[in-house]
Amino acid sequence: MMQAIRLAAVGLATLGAVGVPALASADPFKHPSTTAVTAADPGWLVPSGIKGTGNFTLHGPQIEGDKIRFEFDGRTARTGITHGTFKFRHHKPATDTDPGWTAYGDGEITCLRVTGGVALLTAVVEHEVVPGMPDGIGAHAFYLRIVDGAKDSLTFIQGPPPPGLPGCSDPTAFPPVNTTKSTLDTGNWTLTPA
Repeated sequence: MMQAIRLAAVGLATLGAVGVPALASADPFKHPSTTAVTAADPGWLVPSGIKGTGNFTLHGPQIEGDKIRFEFDGRTARTGITHGTFKFRHHKPATDTDPGWTAYGDGEITCLRVTGGVALLTAVVEHEVVPGMPDGIGAHAFYLRIVDGAKDSLTFIQGPPPPGLPGCSDPTAFPPVNTTKSTLDTGNWTLTPA
């Protein structure tokens, strides 16, 4: 039977096959240093974008060697309105005790902010296809911080869709036990403005 890492969220059942360990605090979504971007922020009106595909490998208990693919194509206009697509694939390699599986889904980029070579991004997934789960997994969101460097890197956390966490929340504001941080094995994401 598939064993996926899942994040237990307030009022939600299990969230996803691409996941993180359960949050340690009693109220995980009221972390005092969470960064939320609003339309009142002067930097918000700078158009921004992200495009590209990246592949990376997860490391840690129960996820060691899992292969993840994230694909982004999104833009935020001067008006602050964000549009875009997000696609992901999570492949768990077969072992002696597990036949392996692949989960996948797509969603909408609902928040994007780029400052220099760093992007904060929220992608809402309405449905995720997971082997062994006939109904899949319902609505959840990925909150990401992407660094455009010599080798792009990202930090992400899964949680309930906004307003469960504010749009463009910075996952590095959460305790490290709650987040996943990786460097790309292959691929590239291009940020504008960079």
